[in-house]
Amino acid sequence: MRKNERQRRNLSGFTLVELLITLAIVGFVMVGVTKLMMDITRTSFITSEKLDINADVRQFTLEMADNARAANHFFIYKSMSSSDRDEPGDRQRDSKSGDLLLLVFQEPWPNVNSPDHYTRLVGYFRYPDGNTNVGPVYRFEKRFHDPTLTVTPPGSSGPFVSTIDHTPEELIEDVPPTGTYPTVVQLSRGLANGKLFFNYLERTIMIKAEIIHGNEAKWITDTYNYAVSPRG
Repeated sequence: MRKNERQRRNLSGFTLVELLITLAIVGFVMVGVTKLMMDITRTSFITSEKLDINADVRQFTLEMADNARAANHFFIYKSMSSSDRDEPGDRQRDSKSGDLLLLVFQEPWPNVNSPDHYTRLVGYFRYPDGNTNVGPVYRFEKRFHDPTLTVTPPGSSGPFVSTIDHTPEELIEDVPPTGTYPTVVQLSRGLANGKLFFNYLERTIMIKAEIIHGNEAKWITDTYNYAVSPRG
């Protein structure tokens, strides 16, 4: 009799209780697997964005090290807006900050005892969003050439310009506030009173920022602090 009952039970499949227990176990396993996959995806995303941030930091630091240390002077302006950089009075002096850094390169010409002439200008600027104070960092450059050259080199803006007769502000008046410029940093948030560049004692450029990658749903950030002084 008992043998027949066991046979009937085996033929009828799982009981309701057994099915509920099985479904509960499968549910727990699926929740665990889903959470694991989400954690892996999140970790992979963060790692990828951190690598992009590190690449931005390396590029920005190398550019600054090469250009700023070779420059003779620097000037910081509130922004790339034409009205913020069209006269010497717009320069942000000691302990002030801005979102436009201009590096000035000059040499005596035609000989070492001659007056200085501008040979090159390099600008780094940021256009922050008004709500988030976040924006890319761009670069522009103006090069000048030796007036004795019979052929103007590609990319040159013209012959050397006398520092006695012209100011840097005059030389960048024709640089458009917006346009197609090389991107140095994808996104950044200024930390120097909300700006990117800080003038320290009229001798040192301090860059204080958060470097940002990712998307609006999930921004990955890293703080960036760097200081460099032109050779003077």
